[in-house]
Amino acid sequence: MAREFIHENPPRSGGRAVWISVALLAAVGAGLLFQLGPGAPAAVGQGPPGYGARRLLAVPGQIARDMHGLYLIDQETATICVYQYVPASGKLRLLASRNAAFDLKLEDYNTEPSPRAIRDLVEQQSRLQPHAPGLIRPGQGQE
Repeated sequence: MAREFIHENPPRSGGRAVWISVALLAAVGAGLLFQLGPGAPAAVGQGPPGYGARRLLAVPGQIARDMHGLYLIDQETATICVYQYVPASGKLRLLASRNAAFDLKLEDYNTEPSPRAIRDLVEQQSRLQPHAPGLIRPGQGQE
């Protein structure tokens, strides 16, 4: 006896609240960026101040299925903060904060294949195809 399965989409709870949350988070992010003003220092290599180069970067985003928040990144200190927007109270709640300066100094952590294995594969490929177009070996600069 064959069983018939009926697939129903789960009901959307709070769809309107989600869009309100996203709009409010975008407004908070924009407010943070405008608060810095035109004299804010530019991030290294980002161009002149006033051309979108700011110290703080505020990005609204989804944290979990029904949870939205704000990612705040200090480009000068490499600090990342994650805030959750709580619609019931209309407030932001700090979920996590981390200085990633030392994280960025790691060359290989919890990755597969390792960068060394990739380097070995690229070197093996370059020996098999010595004139592969566009192949740039590590350490080669553009002259």
